[in-house]
Amino acid sequence: MQKIEGFPDFEKRSGLLVAIIQDVATKEVLMHGSMNRAALWLTLHTKTVWLWSTSRQEMWHKGATSDSVMEVVWIKHDCDGDAILVGVKVAGTGHACHKNRVSCFDNVVECDKVPDRLIFDDIDFTPKGGASHV
Repeated sequence: MQKIEGFPDFEKRSGLLVAIIQDVATKEVLMHGSMNRAALWLTLHTKTVWLWSTSRQEMWHKGATSDSVMEVVWIKHDCDGDAILVGVKVAGTGHACHKNRVSCFDNVVECDKVPDRLIFDDIDFTPKGGASHV
């Protein structure tokens, strides 16, 4: 890979890049994950998405067990070099989400209906003005 100044910057996030996965046809964001050096190398060389599972602490070939392998069409990096956007075509079932959905991002958050206690319950914090918006 030709050296691109500032990319990849694995040091900013403890050896990981944020990887946002986007469908090239629909432009829909399908999921996000983490890539360590090995995952990026495998992704570049196999032209399929590999991620580092932070929960299982192991490499993860996205879609290999669910028949939804993601073929890499392009990769873009952000201005800081610590995140990438991966344009893919999803094979097989077409589901990116482990819950058999096309996208992991189909849960809408209604901003005016999220109580402050949901966000701040585990820390001692009082929002400015002292009252919750919900």
